[in-house]
Amino acid sequence: MNKYAFVICLLGATILQASSSAEHTPGDVFLDDIKSTRSLIEFLKVHRAENHLKTLTFKQETIRYDESGKVRDTTIWLESVHYPGNFRIDFGDPANGNTNIYTRDSSFAFRKHELVRTTVGPVDFMLMKGAYLHYATDSTLSSLRRMQIDPDVFTKSTYEGHKI
Repeated sequence: MNKYAFVICLLGATILQASSSAEHTPGDVFLDDIKSTRSLIEFLKVHRAENHLKTLTFKQETIRYDESGKVRDTTIWLESVHYPGNFRIDFGDPANGNTNIYTRDSSFAFRKHELVRTTVGPVDFMLMKGAYLHYATDSTLSSLRRMQIDPDVFTKSTYEGHKI
């Protein structure tokens, strides 16, 4: 999936979730009133602010397949997020020291407790994982442009009978 489709799917799923759970009161921005990426982000910031997690931990089974479609390997990932800019993944048993740590501006990969890679620069996927809820809208729009995602391109559709 390319990054444009990813953004569309992520934001669409987020607004679907927000719209299905939000109670609308006079003065709210309704889904029909969302006509731009800016208004979408502002809608989500208002309607997700109370329920947006500050921290999150979860366990995920990751299955990788070879080119023929057969299971290549299965690993348990233990993931923890502290918004807006910290994310950690432990691959398998944390005691083995196979960990990726992401901050707002860097990432660090450890294998068997040894640092094997450091990357300096923005960790773009954190924005899409929900960090945008913690930033000013203009900052989020600038980050999207830096990621070569044009926030001026905006469309609406339906998915399983729900507006997105």
